[in-house]
Amino acid sequence: MKPEFFNVIDDAIDYVNKYKHNFNIFTSLSTTNGQSGERENLIRRRVLAFDFDKKDLGNNFNHKDILRLFNENGIYYHALVSSGGGFHVYVLIKDTDDIDKIIEVNTALAKRLGADPNAVKTTQILRVPHTYNHKNNTKKQVNLMHMATPEKQKPYDLDKLYKQYCLLSDDKFIRHIKTAMPYCIGEILKGVPEGHRNFCLGRLAAHLKKNSYSQVQAFEIIKEWNAKCNPPEKVNDLQKHFQAYWKKDYKLLGCKTDNPEIQSILSDYCDRFNCNKSDQDEIIVIDEKVVELEHKHIQLLKNKKGFKMNGNHLAMLSILNIYSEGLSTKQIIEQLTSTITHKCCMSKNTISRVLGDLIDNKIVDCIEGKNKNQSNFYILNRAQCEKNELLFLSFHSIQRFIDRVITPNELRVYCYMRYRKQIGKNLTQDELADDLGTTRKEVCECIKNLEKARYLIIYKDYSVNPNGVNIYTFLV
Repeated sequence: MKPEFFNVIDDAIDYVNKYKHNFNIFTSLSTTNGQSGERENLIRRRVLAFDFDKKDLGNNFNHKDILRLFNENGIYYHALVSSGGGFHVYVLIKDTDDIDKIIEVNTALAKRLGADPNAVKTTQILRVPHTYNHKNNTKKQVNLMHMATPEKQKPYDLDKLYKQYCLLSDDKFIRHIKTAMPYCIGEILKGVPEGHRNFCLGRLAAHLKKNSYSQVQAFEIIKEWNAKCNPPEKVNDLQKHFQAYWKKDYKLLGCKTDNPEIQSILSDYCDRFNCNKSDQDEIIVIDEKVVELEHKHIQLLKNKKGFKMNGNHLAMLSILNIYSEGLSTKQIIEQLTSTITHKCCMSKNTISRVLGDLIDNKIVDCIEGKNKNQSNFYILNRAQCEKNELLFLSFHSIQRFIDRVITPNELRVYCYMRYRKQIGKNLTQDELADDLGTTRKEVCECIKNLEKARYLIIYKDYSVNPNGVNIYTFLV
């Protein structure tokens, strides 16, 4: 369907009612000159809009989470729409033609709220309430869940929002830090990328606690810092992680660690030669679970005959590796259950099949329960391996699979890429596809999704040939 433009609202309503049962109907958030919906044709706008996609936030994300997020950030929303795949939230502003300033404010608030950062373009369109979402061959109604009563429909002043959320005055807590900051802390406070965020959060929390900030004062600084990160962490997750770092001394203020990944992160913010930190030689202790996978097990990912391991097997191996004392069936289900979605990442039949495969191939031992009320107990059959015969993975990479950020096939491709890199082999998509017994197209799709999920970064190196080759940097 081609875009339609209307001068009379009743004509627009008639058009929507005519086509809503068979087509997806969207509306621009700005008025236009009637020529197109491109930036140069936009005229005025009086609303900020935010898109919360359940695909990214999990199926348990609901309107209560929306209310909490807006309350935490001191913003009142005027309308809430269930889009059939998530939620659209509208905030009234005074009518304006400053489209660029709207987008700047909308983007800043979207980061704070955890809304989709890709849904704040100048040409943003959203589904019309009371139409239907026809995506994926299903028909879901787009429902208006909340509309502010007339007396509460007070529009925000765009300039005030801009000053509050977009200018440097947003650093109202950061700029009053009362102690001399080490160079690394000052650099971290400028904002960090996602792969650095968790460690930097812990380091900031430790610095603020050491310098006698209260927990409330420190969290205000952390929230301002988080807004500068790319992307920022969702506020409820940020608070949970901050409280964990505040409660326990994780020894994160030193400048040395035997963890090369953490040392690499720290080096991005360090000026060691001009640093006067008193704890430069203190060792950083990272309390992080590390999975050790035997190379011979990773090689089962590419078996052409017999048992072929997949992502579900890898996840099961990983939790049994972390809990080396063994787990019961009930405990395995608990470990495979996401703390975000509150759902187990595998069905009971899949768990049974995966454990059966690992037992049959003598990778896992099973101690059967003596009666119906006693569940089976499983323990990893460990072999004595040299360090160069093991693949080391952060358990975070497995946890994100449990949270359903990636699929079993994507985890399989990720682990095999890590394995090939460790043993010094190329990571060409053709070779990966050949080894894993799949197509280049499927491997390419998995790698793209791994990049979206922040497992890795891809960039082109044109020094090898004019077409360039993919170079992969692993983030987890």
